[in-house]
Amino acid sequence: MRKCWLVLLIFALVVCFPEFVNGAKVKKVIEVEEPDIPYTGMKLAGKLGFGYSNCGTPLGLKYWLSDTIALDAGFGFSTADNVQNFGTQVGFNLVLVSTEPVLLEFRGSMGFDTGVTTNLNWMPVVAVEYFVTKNVSLNLGVGLLFYLQVSPAASFTFSHTTGTTGSLGFYYYF
Repeated sequence: MRKCWLVLLIFALVVCFPEFVNGAKVKKVIEVEEPDIPYTGMKLAGKLGFGYSNCGTPLGLKYWLSDTIALDAGFGFSTADNVQNFGTQVGFNLVLVSTEPVLLEFRGSMGFDTGVTTNLNWMPVVAVEYFVTKNVSLNLGVGLLFYLQVSPAASFTFSHTTGTTGSLGFYYYF
């Protein structure tokens, strides 16, 4: 019985630890397959995106200067009470945290819209951008809205307001 255990022990050592047999060091290489995720290794620098969001300037462009900094612009038209309104907005995005496929961004923007009154606004926003694929992303943002309203009809009266804002949209990147 002892001989059987001794043979099994020697066999296990030879199979599990082949360096004992030939005295050389053997490196074991473990190959791990990477999952086939469409957004792995995404590079944002140089990408241009076209998108839509549910804010006052719904049509937008976003250009990534690097993997962490982007510039964007938005514009839009609307009609309310037979008054034509036009708005435009420019901003920058700074990636705070990147865990593919999700980016947490700070977005600062300034906007201008005109209609019956003229509004100048500034919006600091925290946004999440989720890349569904390498070319399509969904975004959600919440933040503050500071704006100055100028009413030329009432001899240029100024008023200001602070509030919260939110947006939901998507981008398609070329």
